[in-house]
Amino acid sequence: AVFSAGCRHLAVNTRPPGADVVINGEKVGTTPYRQSVGRWNMIDFHVQLAKEGYAPYDATCRPRLSVGSLIAQLCTTAGISMLFLSPHVYLPLDVELTPVGQVESPQKKAQRLLDAGLISPDEYKKLMASQSAEQRLDELRSMKEKGLLTEEEFRRLTEPTPTKR
Repeated sequence: AVFSAGCRHLAVNTRPPGADVVINGEKVGTTPYRQSVGRWNMIDFHVQLAKEGYAPYDATCRPRLSVGSLIAQLCTTAGISMLFLSPHVYLPLDVELTPVGQVESPQKKAQRLLDAGLISPDEYKKLMASQSAEQRLDELRSMKEKGLLTEEEFRRLTEPTPTKR
């Protein structure tokens, strides 16, 4: 598609490369991976990635309407290309694998969910805000365990603040 940021193929890349790619339950290859998708096969793909020494990764790739592709198709040969090409595309799936033992950060998880189209931008903002509070709470717990905060200080900092009416 002339104006499209996506593609009519499913592209899966990982850092580092060489992860096993399983699509809809079938092992299909290793990364970097690319699979053509026919006009009438624009479906959701459940993608699982696995590489020794790294945490497994799951995502769902959904076709998205490409406005640029739709406009280009309508303008070319009076829209006849619409009979042969879908205005839908897949955004490439680019994944940085997390080494085993490391936990995926809440921000990274929220970004992954947003990129996969599983949450809206508003849900992303809410998730980021709540995760920031969760991270602060974890930090306070750690400080209490190290003896840097007393139990009373910890309670005072973690109790909800009463709202004024």
